[in-house]
Amino acid sequence: MGMNAMIQAQLNNSLHGILNCRCEGNCLLKSIDLNHIDGDDAFLEVEPYDAAFNQSNVDETIDRTKRVLLRRRKAISRALGVKRLSVNFYDEWTMKDAFVVDLEENKITSSVN
Repeated sequence: MGMNAMIQAQLNNSLHGILNCRCEGNCLLKSIDLNHIDGDDAFLEVEPYDAAFNQSNVDETIDRTKRVLLRRRKAISRALGVKRLSVNFYDEWTMKDAFVVDLEENKITSSVN
Protein backbone atom coordinates (compact mmCIF):
# COMPACT_ATOMS: atom_id res chain seq x y z
CA MET A 1 0.00 0.00 0.00
CA GLY A 2 1.45 3.36 -1.03
CA MET A 3 1.76 6.39 1.26
CA ASN A 4 -1.24 8.16 -0.33
CA ALA A 5 -3.42 5.05 0.13
CA MET A 6 -2.37 4.78 3.80
CA ILE A 7 -3.18 8.44 4.42
CA GLN A 8 -6.56 8.07 2.68
CA ALA A 9 -7.40 4.97 4.76
CA GLN A 10 -6.62 6.90 7.95
CA LEU A 11 -8.72 9.88 6.85
CA ASN A 12 -11.69 7.64 6.05
CA ASN A 13 -11.87 6.68 9.75
CA SER A 14 -11.56 10.32 10.85
CA LEU A 15 -14.43 12.79 11.18
CA HIS A 16 -12.92 14.48 8.12
CA GLY A 17 -13.68 11.38 6.04
CA ILE A 18 -16.90 10.39 7.80
CA LEU A 19 -18.41 13.86 7.34
CA ASN A 20 -17.01 14.07 3.80
CA CYS A 21 -15.18 17.31 4.61
CA ARG A 22 -13.83 18.90 1.44
CA CYS A 23 -11.09 21.06 2.95
CA GLU A 24 -7.62 20.49 1.53
CA GLY A 25 -5.34 22.19 4.06
CA ASN A 26 -5.04 21.97 7.81
CA CYS A 27 -8.25 20.63 9.29
CA LEU A 28 -8.85 19.62 12.88
CA LEU A 29 -11.36 16.97 11.72
CA LYS A 30 -8.45 14.99 10.21
CA SER A 31 -7.14 14.47 13.76
CA ILE A 32 -10.39 13.15 15.25
CA ASP A 33 -10.64 9.38 14.74
CA LEU A 34 -13.63 7.17 15.40
CA ASN A 35 -12.54 4.32 17.67
CA HIS A 36 -15.91 2.54 17.93
CA ILE A 37 -19.64 2.99 18.50
CA ASP A 38 -21.56 1.39 21.37
CA GLY A 39 -25.30 2.11 21.33
CA ASP A 40 -25.85 5.87 21.49
CA ASP A 41 -22.19 6.60 22.23
CA ALA A 42 -19.31 7.14 19.81
CA PHE A 43 -15.78 6.87 21.17
CA LEU A 44 -13.31 9.26 19.55
CA GLU A 45 -9.58 9.83 19.86
CA VAL A 46 -7.95 13.14 19.02
CA GLU A 47 -4.24 13.15 18.17
CA PRO A 48 -2.02 15.69 16.40
CA TYR A 49 -2.17 15.33 12.64
CA ASP A 50 -0.89 18.54 11.11
CA ALA A 51 -0.44 22.23 11.78
CA ALA A 52 -4.12 22.50 12.80
CA PHE A 53 -2.80 21.78 16.30
CA ASN A 54 -0.98 24.38 18.35
CA GLN A 55 1.62 22.19 20.09
CA SER A 56 2.82 25.08 22.25
CA ASN A 57 -0.67 25.63 23.73
CA VAL A 58 -2.51 22.31 24.05
CA ASP A 59 -5.31 23.85 26.15
CA GLU A 60 -6.16 26.20 23.30
CA THR A 61 -6.33 23.25 20.90
CA ILE A 62 -8.53 21.26 23.31
CA ASP A 63 -10.95 24.20 23.54
CA ARG A 64 -10.93 24.53 19.76
CA THR A 65 -11.71 20.81 19.42
CA LYS A 66 -14.69 21.14 21.77
CA ARG A 67 -16.02 24.10 19.78
CA VAL A 68 -15.67 22.20 16.49
CA LEU A 69 -17.51 19.16 17.86
CA LEU A 70 -20.35 21.30 19.22
CA ARG A 71 -20.59 23.30 15.99
CA ARG A 72 -20.75 20.11 13.89
CA ARG A 73 -22.98 18.19 16.34
CA LYS A 74 -25.96 17.69 14.00
CA ALA A 75 -23.85 16.38 11.14
CA ILE A 76 -21.92 14.10 13.51
CA SER A 77 -25.12 12.78 15.08
CA ARG A 78 -26.64 12.05 11.65
CA ALA A 79 -23.50 10.44 10.27
CA LEU A 80 -22.81 8.22 13.30
CA GLY A 81 -26.35 7.74 14.64
CA VAL A 82 -25.31 8.64 18.20
CA LYS A 83 -26.33 11.02 20.99
CA ARG A 84 -23.01 11.35 22.82
CA LEU A 85 -19.32 11.53 22.02
CA SER A 86 -16.75 10.23 24.47
CA VAL A 87 -13.49 11.92 23.51
CA ASN A 88 -9.91 11.20 24.58
CA PHE A 89 -7.39 13.87 23.63
CA TYR A 90 -3.68 13.04 23.26
CA ASP A 91 -0.57 14.92 22.32
CA GLU A 92 2.43 13.08 20.95
CA TRP A 93 3.23 11.41 24.28
CA THR A 94 0.37 11.51 26.80
CA MET A 95 -3.37 11.77 27.30
CA LYS A 96 -4.16 15.46 27.86
CA ASP A 97 -7.94 15.49 28.35
CA ALA A 98 -11.10 13.41 28.23
CA PHE A 99 -14.64 14.73 27.91
CA VAL A 100 -18.17 13.82 26.88
CA VAL A 101 -20.12 15.85 24.33
CA ASP A 102 -23.91 15.60 24.66
CA LEU A 103 -25.04 16.17 21.07
CA GLU A 104 -28.73 16.57 21.96
CA GLU A 105 -28.11 19.07 24.77
CA ASN A 106 -25.33 20.86 22.86
CA LYS A 107 -22.91 20.85 25.79
CA ILE A 108 -19.86 19.26 27.32
CA THR A 109 -21.25 17.18 30.19
CA SER A 110 -17.98 16.19 31.83
CA SER A 111 -14.35 16.96 31.37
CA VAL A 112 -11.11 15.76 32.93
CA ASN A 113 -8.02 17.82 32.30
